[in-house]
Amino acid sequence: MGENKVHEVIVAGLGSMGSSVFHSLAKSGADVLGLERFSRSPHEQGSHHGETRLTRLAYFEHHDYVPLLQYAHDQWPSLEEESGEKLFEKSGLVVFGMENSTVVDGVKLSAKTHNLIIESGLDRNLSEYFDTPTLEPVYEPTGGYLLCSKIIETFLSLGKKAGGTIINDAELVDFSMEEGKVRVVTASGEIYHGEKLILTAGSWLPQIARNQAKALPFKGEVRVERVPLFWFPTKDPEKWAKAPAFAMDTDRGFFYGLPSIDGKTIKVATHRPSGVLEHPLDKTDDVTPDDTEPVIRFVKEYLRDIDSSIDRHQVCLYTMSSDEHFIVDSWPGMPNVFFAGGFSGHGFKFTPTIGRILSDW
Repeated sequence: MGENKVHEVIVAGLGSMGSSVFHSLAKSGADVLGLERFSRSPHEQGSHHGETRLTRLAYFEHHDYVPLLQYAHDQWPSLEEESGEKLFEKSGLVVFGMENSTVVDGVKLSAKTHNLIIESGLDRNLSEYFDTPTLEPVYEPTGGYLLCSKIIETFLSLGKKAGGTIINDAELVDFSMEEGKVRVVTASGEIYHGEKLILTAGSWLPQIARNQAKALPFKGEVRVERVPLFWFPTKDPEKWAKAPAFAMDTDRGFFYGLPSIDGKTIKVATHRPSGVLEHPLDKTDDVTPDDTEPVIRFVKEYLRDIDSSIDRHQVCLYTMSSDEHFIVDSWPGMPNVFFAGGFSGHGFKFTPTIGRILSDW
């Protein structure tokens, strides 16, 4: 049962962060084994589906994130050159906020702290897209969006090309130390050994932690929440294909959206988890009026030439930490085991950085 070989590193979970660290380790020459719970990655049972993710440098969440983002933005061109794939669309990003918005203030503070280029947004013809007379716009020309599924595919493809090994349908159910090595057991009963283990299991990380209850690594609660994503038809596809990505801090919540990439629709969602799940597999793509009505109202009120009838939707997962900051650490009592989680719905743009950090560790 299993294999006797001891790998230098085993990476469990090959989604957003796992694919990146798999790629980084393989490129560095390490003997890396990637284990993926599902039959393929990317898939639609985690936090990374839905086609696109925003990216930006002037980070309102905290200015300490900016150097991590700068490293990530430096990596996209080289990854595109190596793969021949377009992964980052620098569409520009406009952030709107109410008076005294902590979001807009955060953008300005990050820009000031790190000498980033932002514009007031007032000099751009934003009114052809947005009806926002009461909101202040701040425009970041270096912002845009990432093609998340294609990025994961690229990380994994390049990692395999560099010598990494991937095993799909390999759900980690337990791990332990055995004579100074890490012993990993999968649901099929297969056993793998590694010098080190990296856990990048996304929404399954809390489940893994519960199984290892004698050594819970989290200092606060980590919960899994469902988050719906919506696509709305555009009445002017050519115009909306040229639109900037956008985010709005309104009195009804924080909403965001992207230009049209299919020539038919734009993606719009609210950065608002809408229900805790006991287990990630409890997720369905069903939505309720509580999910749809705030987004429909936002589209009607703030966007121009967008049909407010929903074309399609998906539900993804947020793995929320107690303070919404990332958790990247070693597992207590197991110095050979590392993990990354709790990315709280704003982690994807950091994938090259987190992958490099874990690879270096």
